[in-house]
Amino acid sequence: MVGSVTGRPPERMPLLGAITFALATLPVTAVDVALLIYLPPHLSGHLGVPLSVVGASWATVRVLDVVVDPVLGVMMDSTTSRFGRYRPWMVAGVPILMAATWMLFFAKPGIGGAFLTVWLLALYLGRSMLHLGQPGPRRSPSPTTSVRGSTA
Repeated sequence: MVGSVTGRPPERMPLLGAITFALATLPVTAVDVALLIYLPPHLSGHLGVPLSVVGASWATVRVLDVVVDPVLGVMMDSTTSRFGRYRPWMVAGVPILMAATWMLFFAKPGIGGAFLTVWLLALYLGRSMLHLGQPGPRRSPSPTTSVRGSTA
């Protein structure tokens, strides 16, 4: 693929750089796996939420997430702070993800679809803030920056 700005082929990322980017995403991905594998059975099995309610809540949140992610990305891209564009968002996303995870895994039996939808939305918001804020190969350097997120 030819670079869109310079007409030259893009430079290959060194193996150490690729490993570094992959390691940076490992903690959030581990949380994703735990949530996606263990949360639905926990909700339906231990809390007694019907699978139809779990599925409808999850589908509603994912549809909303299709709108939230691009808006969040634009907001993150337009952020200017002395800590960079993305770090404040990642720092803000951690407590949101933690609170939502706590509320979903330690909920009392008898929760309804509204409770589930609100906290799943919070969960996906915090998760998106962490995922979108992470540097990685999908964020190739532009002509004006050497690494995305290093500019204010």
